[in-house]
Amino acid sequence: MEQRPWRDPQGFSLVEVVVAMVLLTIGVLCLAASARSVTRLTSQGARVGQAAIVVASRLERLRAGACDALAGGGSAISGPFTERWTVEASGAVGTVTITVSYPDGAVIRYDTLGGIITCDQRGP
Repeated sequence: MEQRPWRDPQGFSLVEVVVAMVLLTIGVLCLAASARSVTRLTSQGARVGQAAIVVASRLERLRAGACDALAGGGSAISGPFTERWTVEASGAVGTVTITVSYPDGAVIRYDTLGGIITCDQRGP
């Protein structure tokens, strides 16, 4: 019985080429989908970072304000970000809740932060 060599010296068969092209196409499509996800998550991370800066800035302004101004709340617009805050004052302590909303593609995202502000009763 004559044994055929494992590899044909002539080259690859048509079936091998087609299978290789299908596998390569699947790999390229997966890579493109991954790149799209990375881009989306990177831009979302940048927006969340900017929202955190807006929240920190508002919290610092509330801390620096007069004790009388702590009670209540308010809202402000800063670029694409809309801030809303409430302060529940109890003596020299105020519980602050700050919500920042911003567009993320076709949806509006909301980030909420809570904190406590102490107030020196002698005034600023």
